[in-house]
Amino acid sequence: NGKVWPQVFKAVWEPRFVPNTHDVIAPALTEGGWRLYINGQGLWNRSFAQVWHPVFSSDSERLAAIVAPTFGRWTIAVDGDPWKITFGDAVLPPVFSPDCRKVAAVVKNDNLWTIAVNGIPWDDAFDMIYDPVFSPDSRYVAARGVKGDKVYLVINGRAVTLGSANLWDPIFSPDAKKILIKELDYNRLYRKVIPLGEFLA
Repeated sequence: NGKVWPQVFKAVWEPRFVPNTHDVIAPALTEGGWRLYINGQGLWNRSFAQVWHPVFSSDSERLAAIVAPTFGRWTIAVDGDPWKITFGDAVLPPVFSPDCRKVAAVVKNDNLWTIAVNGIPWDDAFDMIYDPVFSPDSRYVAARGVKGDKVYLVINGRAVTLGSANLWDPIFSPDAKKILIKELDYNRLYRKVIPLGEFLA
């Protein structure tokens, strides 16, 4: 609104509004490294080698971002505290669970992709994996994964191939007991509603 922050930084990434407020946050480069600021004041108590893509939880009470604790090593920080594990290739923007207690992110290490939830990566890794999707009750995380010419549905780290040539992002039912799968097989589109227990048994 035409008001300039009094501080001057070496660089500033894209500003974002705190949901339902007029407050603005932005990662800024200081003498000590990159740090998140709100309305020109330091928000987190520590600096990083890099800070990217801050994301608020749905209740606006929590904040996660991609950070580099050291140069070339990436992870997620939640409310200023970085995950203990870091990744050498890439970390994509964080996703909060509906209950705001979990954070998931696509991560890449040694040229393989997987999902990490609250700092714990899935055991299985893929040539490609897509954005994580939380169930409404926040118990499950699902994603599409690709290994070679096979496409997988992955739920809480368990990979299942449906024999499809392609899948769309899975959609959980409101009660988190079923999952909607849209798939392409032999140039025909299918939509299936499958009990979640079939994947987790």
